[in-house]
Amino acid sequence: MFEKYYSPLPDADAYLRRIGITEKKEPSLDFLNELIYAHQTHVPFENVSQCVTHEEVCLEIDYLYNKIVVNKRGGYCFELNCLFQTLLSELGFTAYPVFAKVVMGRELTSRIPILHRGTVVHLENDYYYCDVGFGGAMPAGALIVDEDTPHQIKNDCYKITRFDDKWLTIHHMNKTGSWEPMLQFSNEPQENIYYMPLSVYGSKSENCPFSHILMVNIRRNNGSCSINDRTFTLRENGNIERVDIKGEVDLKEKLKKYFDISI
Repeated sequence: MFEKYYSPLPDADAYLRRIGITEKKEPSLDFLNELIYAHQTHVPFENVSQCVTHEEVCLEIDYLYNKIVVNKRGGYCFELNCLFQTLLSELGFTAYPVFAKVVMGRELTSRIPILHRGTVVHLENDYYYCDVGFGGAMPAGALIVDEDTPHQIKNDCYKITRFDDKWLTIHHMNKTGSWEPMLQFSNEPQENIYYMPLSVYGSKSENCPFSHILMVNIRRNNGSCSINDRTFTLRENGNIERVDIKGEVDLKEKLKKYFDISI
């Protein structure tokens, strides 16, 4: 009944080309980091389907492949991390989905809803948290699940602490040198079908911002581009420029120019 949520990728080579990688390599930490960064710089986090085109969100592998690879769109966490984990498995990595929570700007309690999907990779006796579908200051590579030890990933610093017997918290060091909680995840393997009701809630409930506030984000080699509601932000070489989006034509132009999204 749910076989389509576990289908193999139609074409792993085409997916690699979509993210700018031309060569398959044996599973390794270096290749994993290369895949994560390439994905973040080629495939945007976006909820255009929910807020602009009002398409149904589907988590079947063939549907996600056509949307993200063939039609060169992006998606949100339940879409991007699902297809990326499928790619990792196809490439020989031991990868599985995990439940996660967005805790940025929130008091850490046990009552934060599970509204994020992450990926954990087991590689060379270590576990790594991987994310290509957060849309914020997500690590630009694999973050080793090593409690209380700071780790530098490109220009950012992260650490993982234990919240309770089930949940781990990822902290990001801000510009003032303080640790800010960003995500929580449980290092227990989950099933693709478990994310179906979470995705329905995330894409349709008025209580979830993904259903009605436009969010688009992509990493660039020297910064990032984002849209939040009707504000466009360009971060480049440490400089920040914000402008208001003026109407639908301006929105479509910015989606195409900065995110390669055609609607």
